[in-house]
Amino acid sequence: MHKKLYLMDSQVHTGTLQLHDFFRIVECLVGHRPKRFAFCGQRPELHKSLTLSENIFLEAPHGTIKDKSRRNYTQQNFGGNVYLYQLFERLSYPEALGHEVSRPAQKLVALIRTLLRPDPYLFLVAPQQGMDRTCTELLAKTLLLEQTLNQRMILVAGWPLSEWPLVSKVPVLQIDKTASDSSMVISIVHACEPGKKLAS
Repeated sequence: MHKKLYLMDSQVHTGTLQLHDFFRIVECLVGHRPKRFAFCGQRPELHKSLTLSENIFLEAPHGTIKDKSRRNYTQQNFGGNVYLYQLFERLSYPEALGHEVSRPAQKLVALIRTLLRPDPYLFLVAPQQGMDRTCTELLAKTLLLEQTLNQRMILVAGWPLSEWPLVSKVPVLQIDKTASDSSMVISIVHACEPGKKLAS
């Protein structure tokens, strides 16, 4: 149970699920606070003076990319994750500057950049918003493969199970926060398992 991909079904608005909630949820699941994590919010910011490609590889592990030319990018530059590479291939203008492209393109760049980081815990907020069906399916496969390849815990807020294209493949954290934010109850629901309740 320690290293999984979870969708977070919250009883409160996604915007109120903040980083301190992420820390509490991870601590509840694995018994300690994450020391290293990556976060991609609902409205991620890019470095406007850098190209999309430069934005993507800005925080990638050293040596991941040596040649900035797109024709030399391979699946291995994306940690061996073929679906992450295919998401990159969906970018029409990888050499455009960060402020020159649409919000969905900016979001896709920020997601790829976040997934390239080596952190063991990832927190993503509504990563599917603004994506077409092909990108949505690629993203779902990317997250599942990333969790398997690198044994990371990935928490995804704001992606309803009804919109998740691989419904039977992922557990759901049902989160109920009290109005005072002093306590949190988490239930783990999976198609093949009974619900398990945890309190934080």
